[in-house]
Amino acid sequence: MFEGKMLPEETWNKDHLDLAIPGSLNVIYHSDDFLVLCKPWDVFIDSVSSNLISPTFSPKDVCSIPEKPLTIQQRLQRLFPSLIDPTTRHGFRLCHQLDFSTSGVLCVALSRRSAAAAFRCFKERLATKAYLALVRGHVENDLILDQSLGNRPAGSTEGFMCVEGVPGCENPKPCLTRLTVLQIGFYDEQPASKVLLQPITGRTHQLRVHCCAAGHCIVGDFTYSGRSDTRPYRMMLHAFYLCLPLPNEDIQVTATDPFLPEVDPCWCPKVDVCSINDAMAALQKPTPPENYAETEDKTMTAGMKVVHQMTEEEQVVLVKWLLEWPIEP
Repeated sequence: MFEGKMLPEETWNKDHLDLAIPGSLNVIYHSDDFLVLCKPWDVFIDSVSSNLISPTFSPKDVCSIPEKPLTIQQRLQRLFPSLIDPTTRHGFRLCHQLDFSTSGVLCVALSRRSAAAAFRCFKERLATKAYLALVRGHVENDLILDQSLGNRPAGSTEGFMCVEGVPGCENPKPCLTRLTVLQIGFYDEQPASKVLLQPITGRTHQLRVHCCAAGHCIVGDFTYSGRSDTRPYRMMLHAFYLCLPLPNEDIQVTATDPFLPEVDPCWCPKVDVCSINDAMAALQKPTPPENYAETEDKTMTAGMKVVHQMTEEEQVVLVKWLLEWPIEP
């Protein structure tokens, strides 16, 4: 098997920020079984989501969407036509998802076998994810955010999710996020902090709702700021790190940091609290069960005689996982 590797940053496609460029996309890791991309902000994953204009989109979001926007799936098809799998709906199997407004690391499985391995990794919560964000206000200390999150009533313009106790909150479930303060400063002359967010659990919009519930909404989050935060050019949430401890391939990828003064002059850090390297070293990483590698190795062995067929019950679990666990927090 080809050993996967992080591609040197100088080889990354730097025109990925231009939504008008057909097929432009950053590929930062590749192997025989996986591609890892750096998704631009304000880009849809597939044509299904691009046909839905959510009532939670800001006016800026709606104006920025081209008449026929290029989705991540369409860009993959143009860049890698030889890798298209005709048995899938859109040609590629995404291991997880990121919201329209979120940028950063996005993993793509190149076969049903590798997708199944990644699915198990996410399902058993063995994956480690970390996000960079700019949030409103000065966050004085590291935080453990543990409010349970539930669904808002259908059609709500205040977002899809809410913390338990909000009127109308449906089916709340336990959630946990770790917040580490990296820098304190100002964004567009308003108090702001740069933080590293680790979702220990994974619910839809978990990071956005937890930050707002703590009194520190993510900069540019129109939806969960009460539809008031419209000045920034994007929502400042970036999938920075992903680790998938697969037996045959230990995927560990880190994207570049977009929240730097030389990238966005509106961000002006004043106090360094914790370096990214120190914060990353302190990430909480799950420990795979003792027989995890052995059992996964059997299912990943090429040429094995017995191929596991997914049952209807497992398909239901897979669909639920796609809808709840890997969606952008």
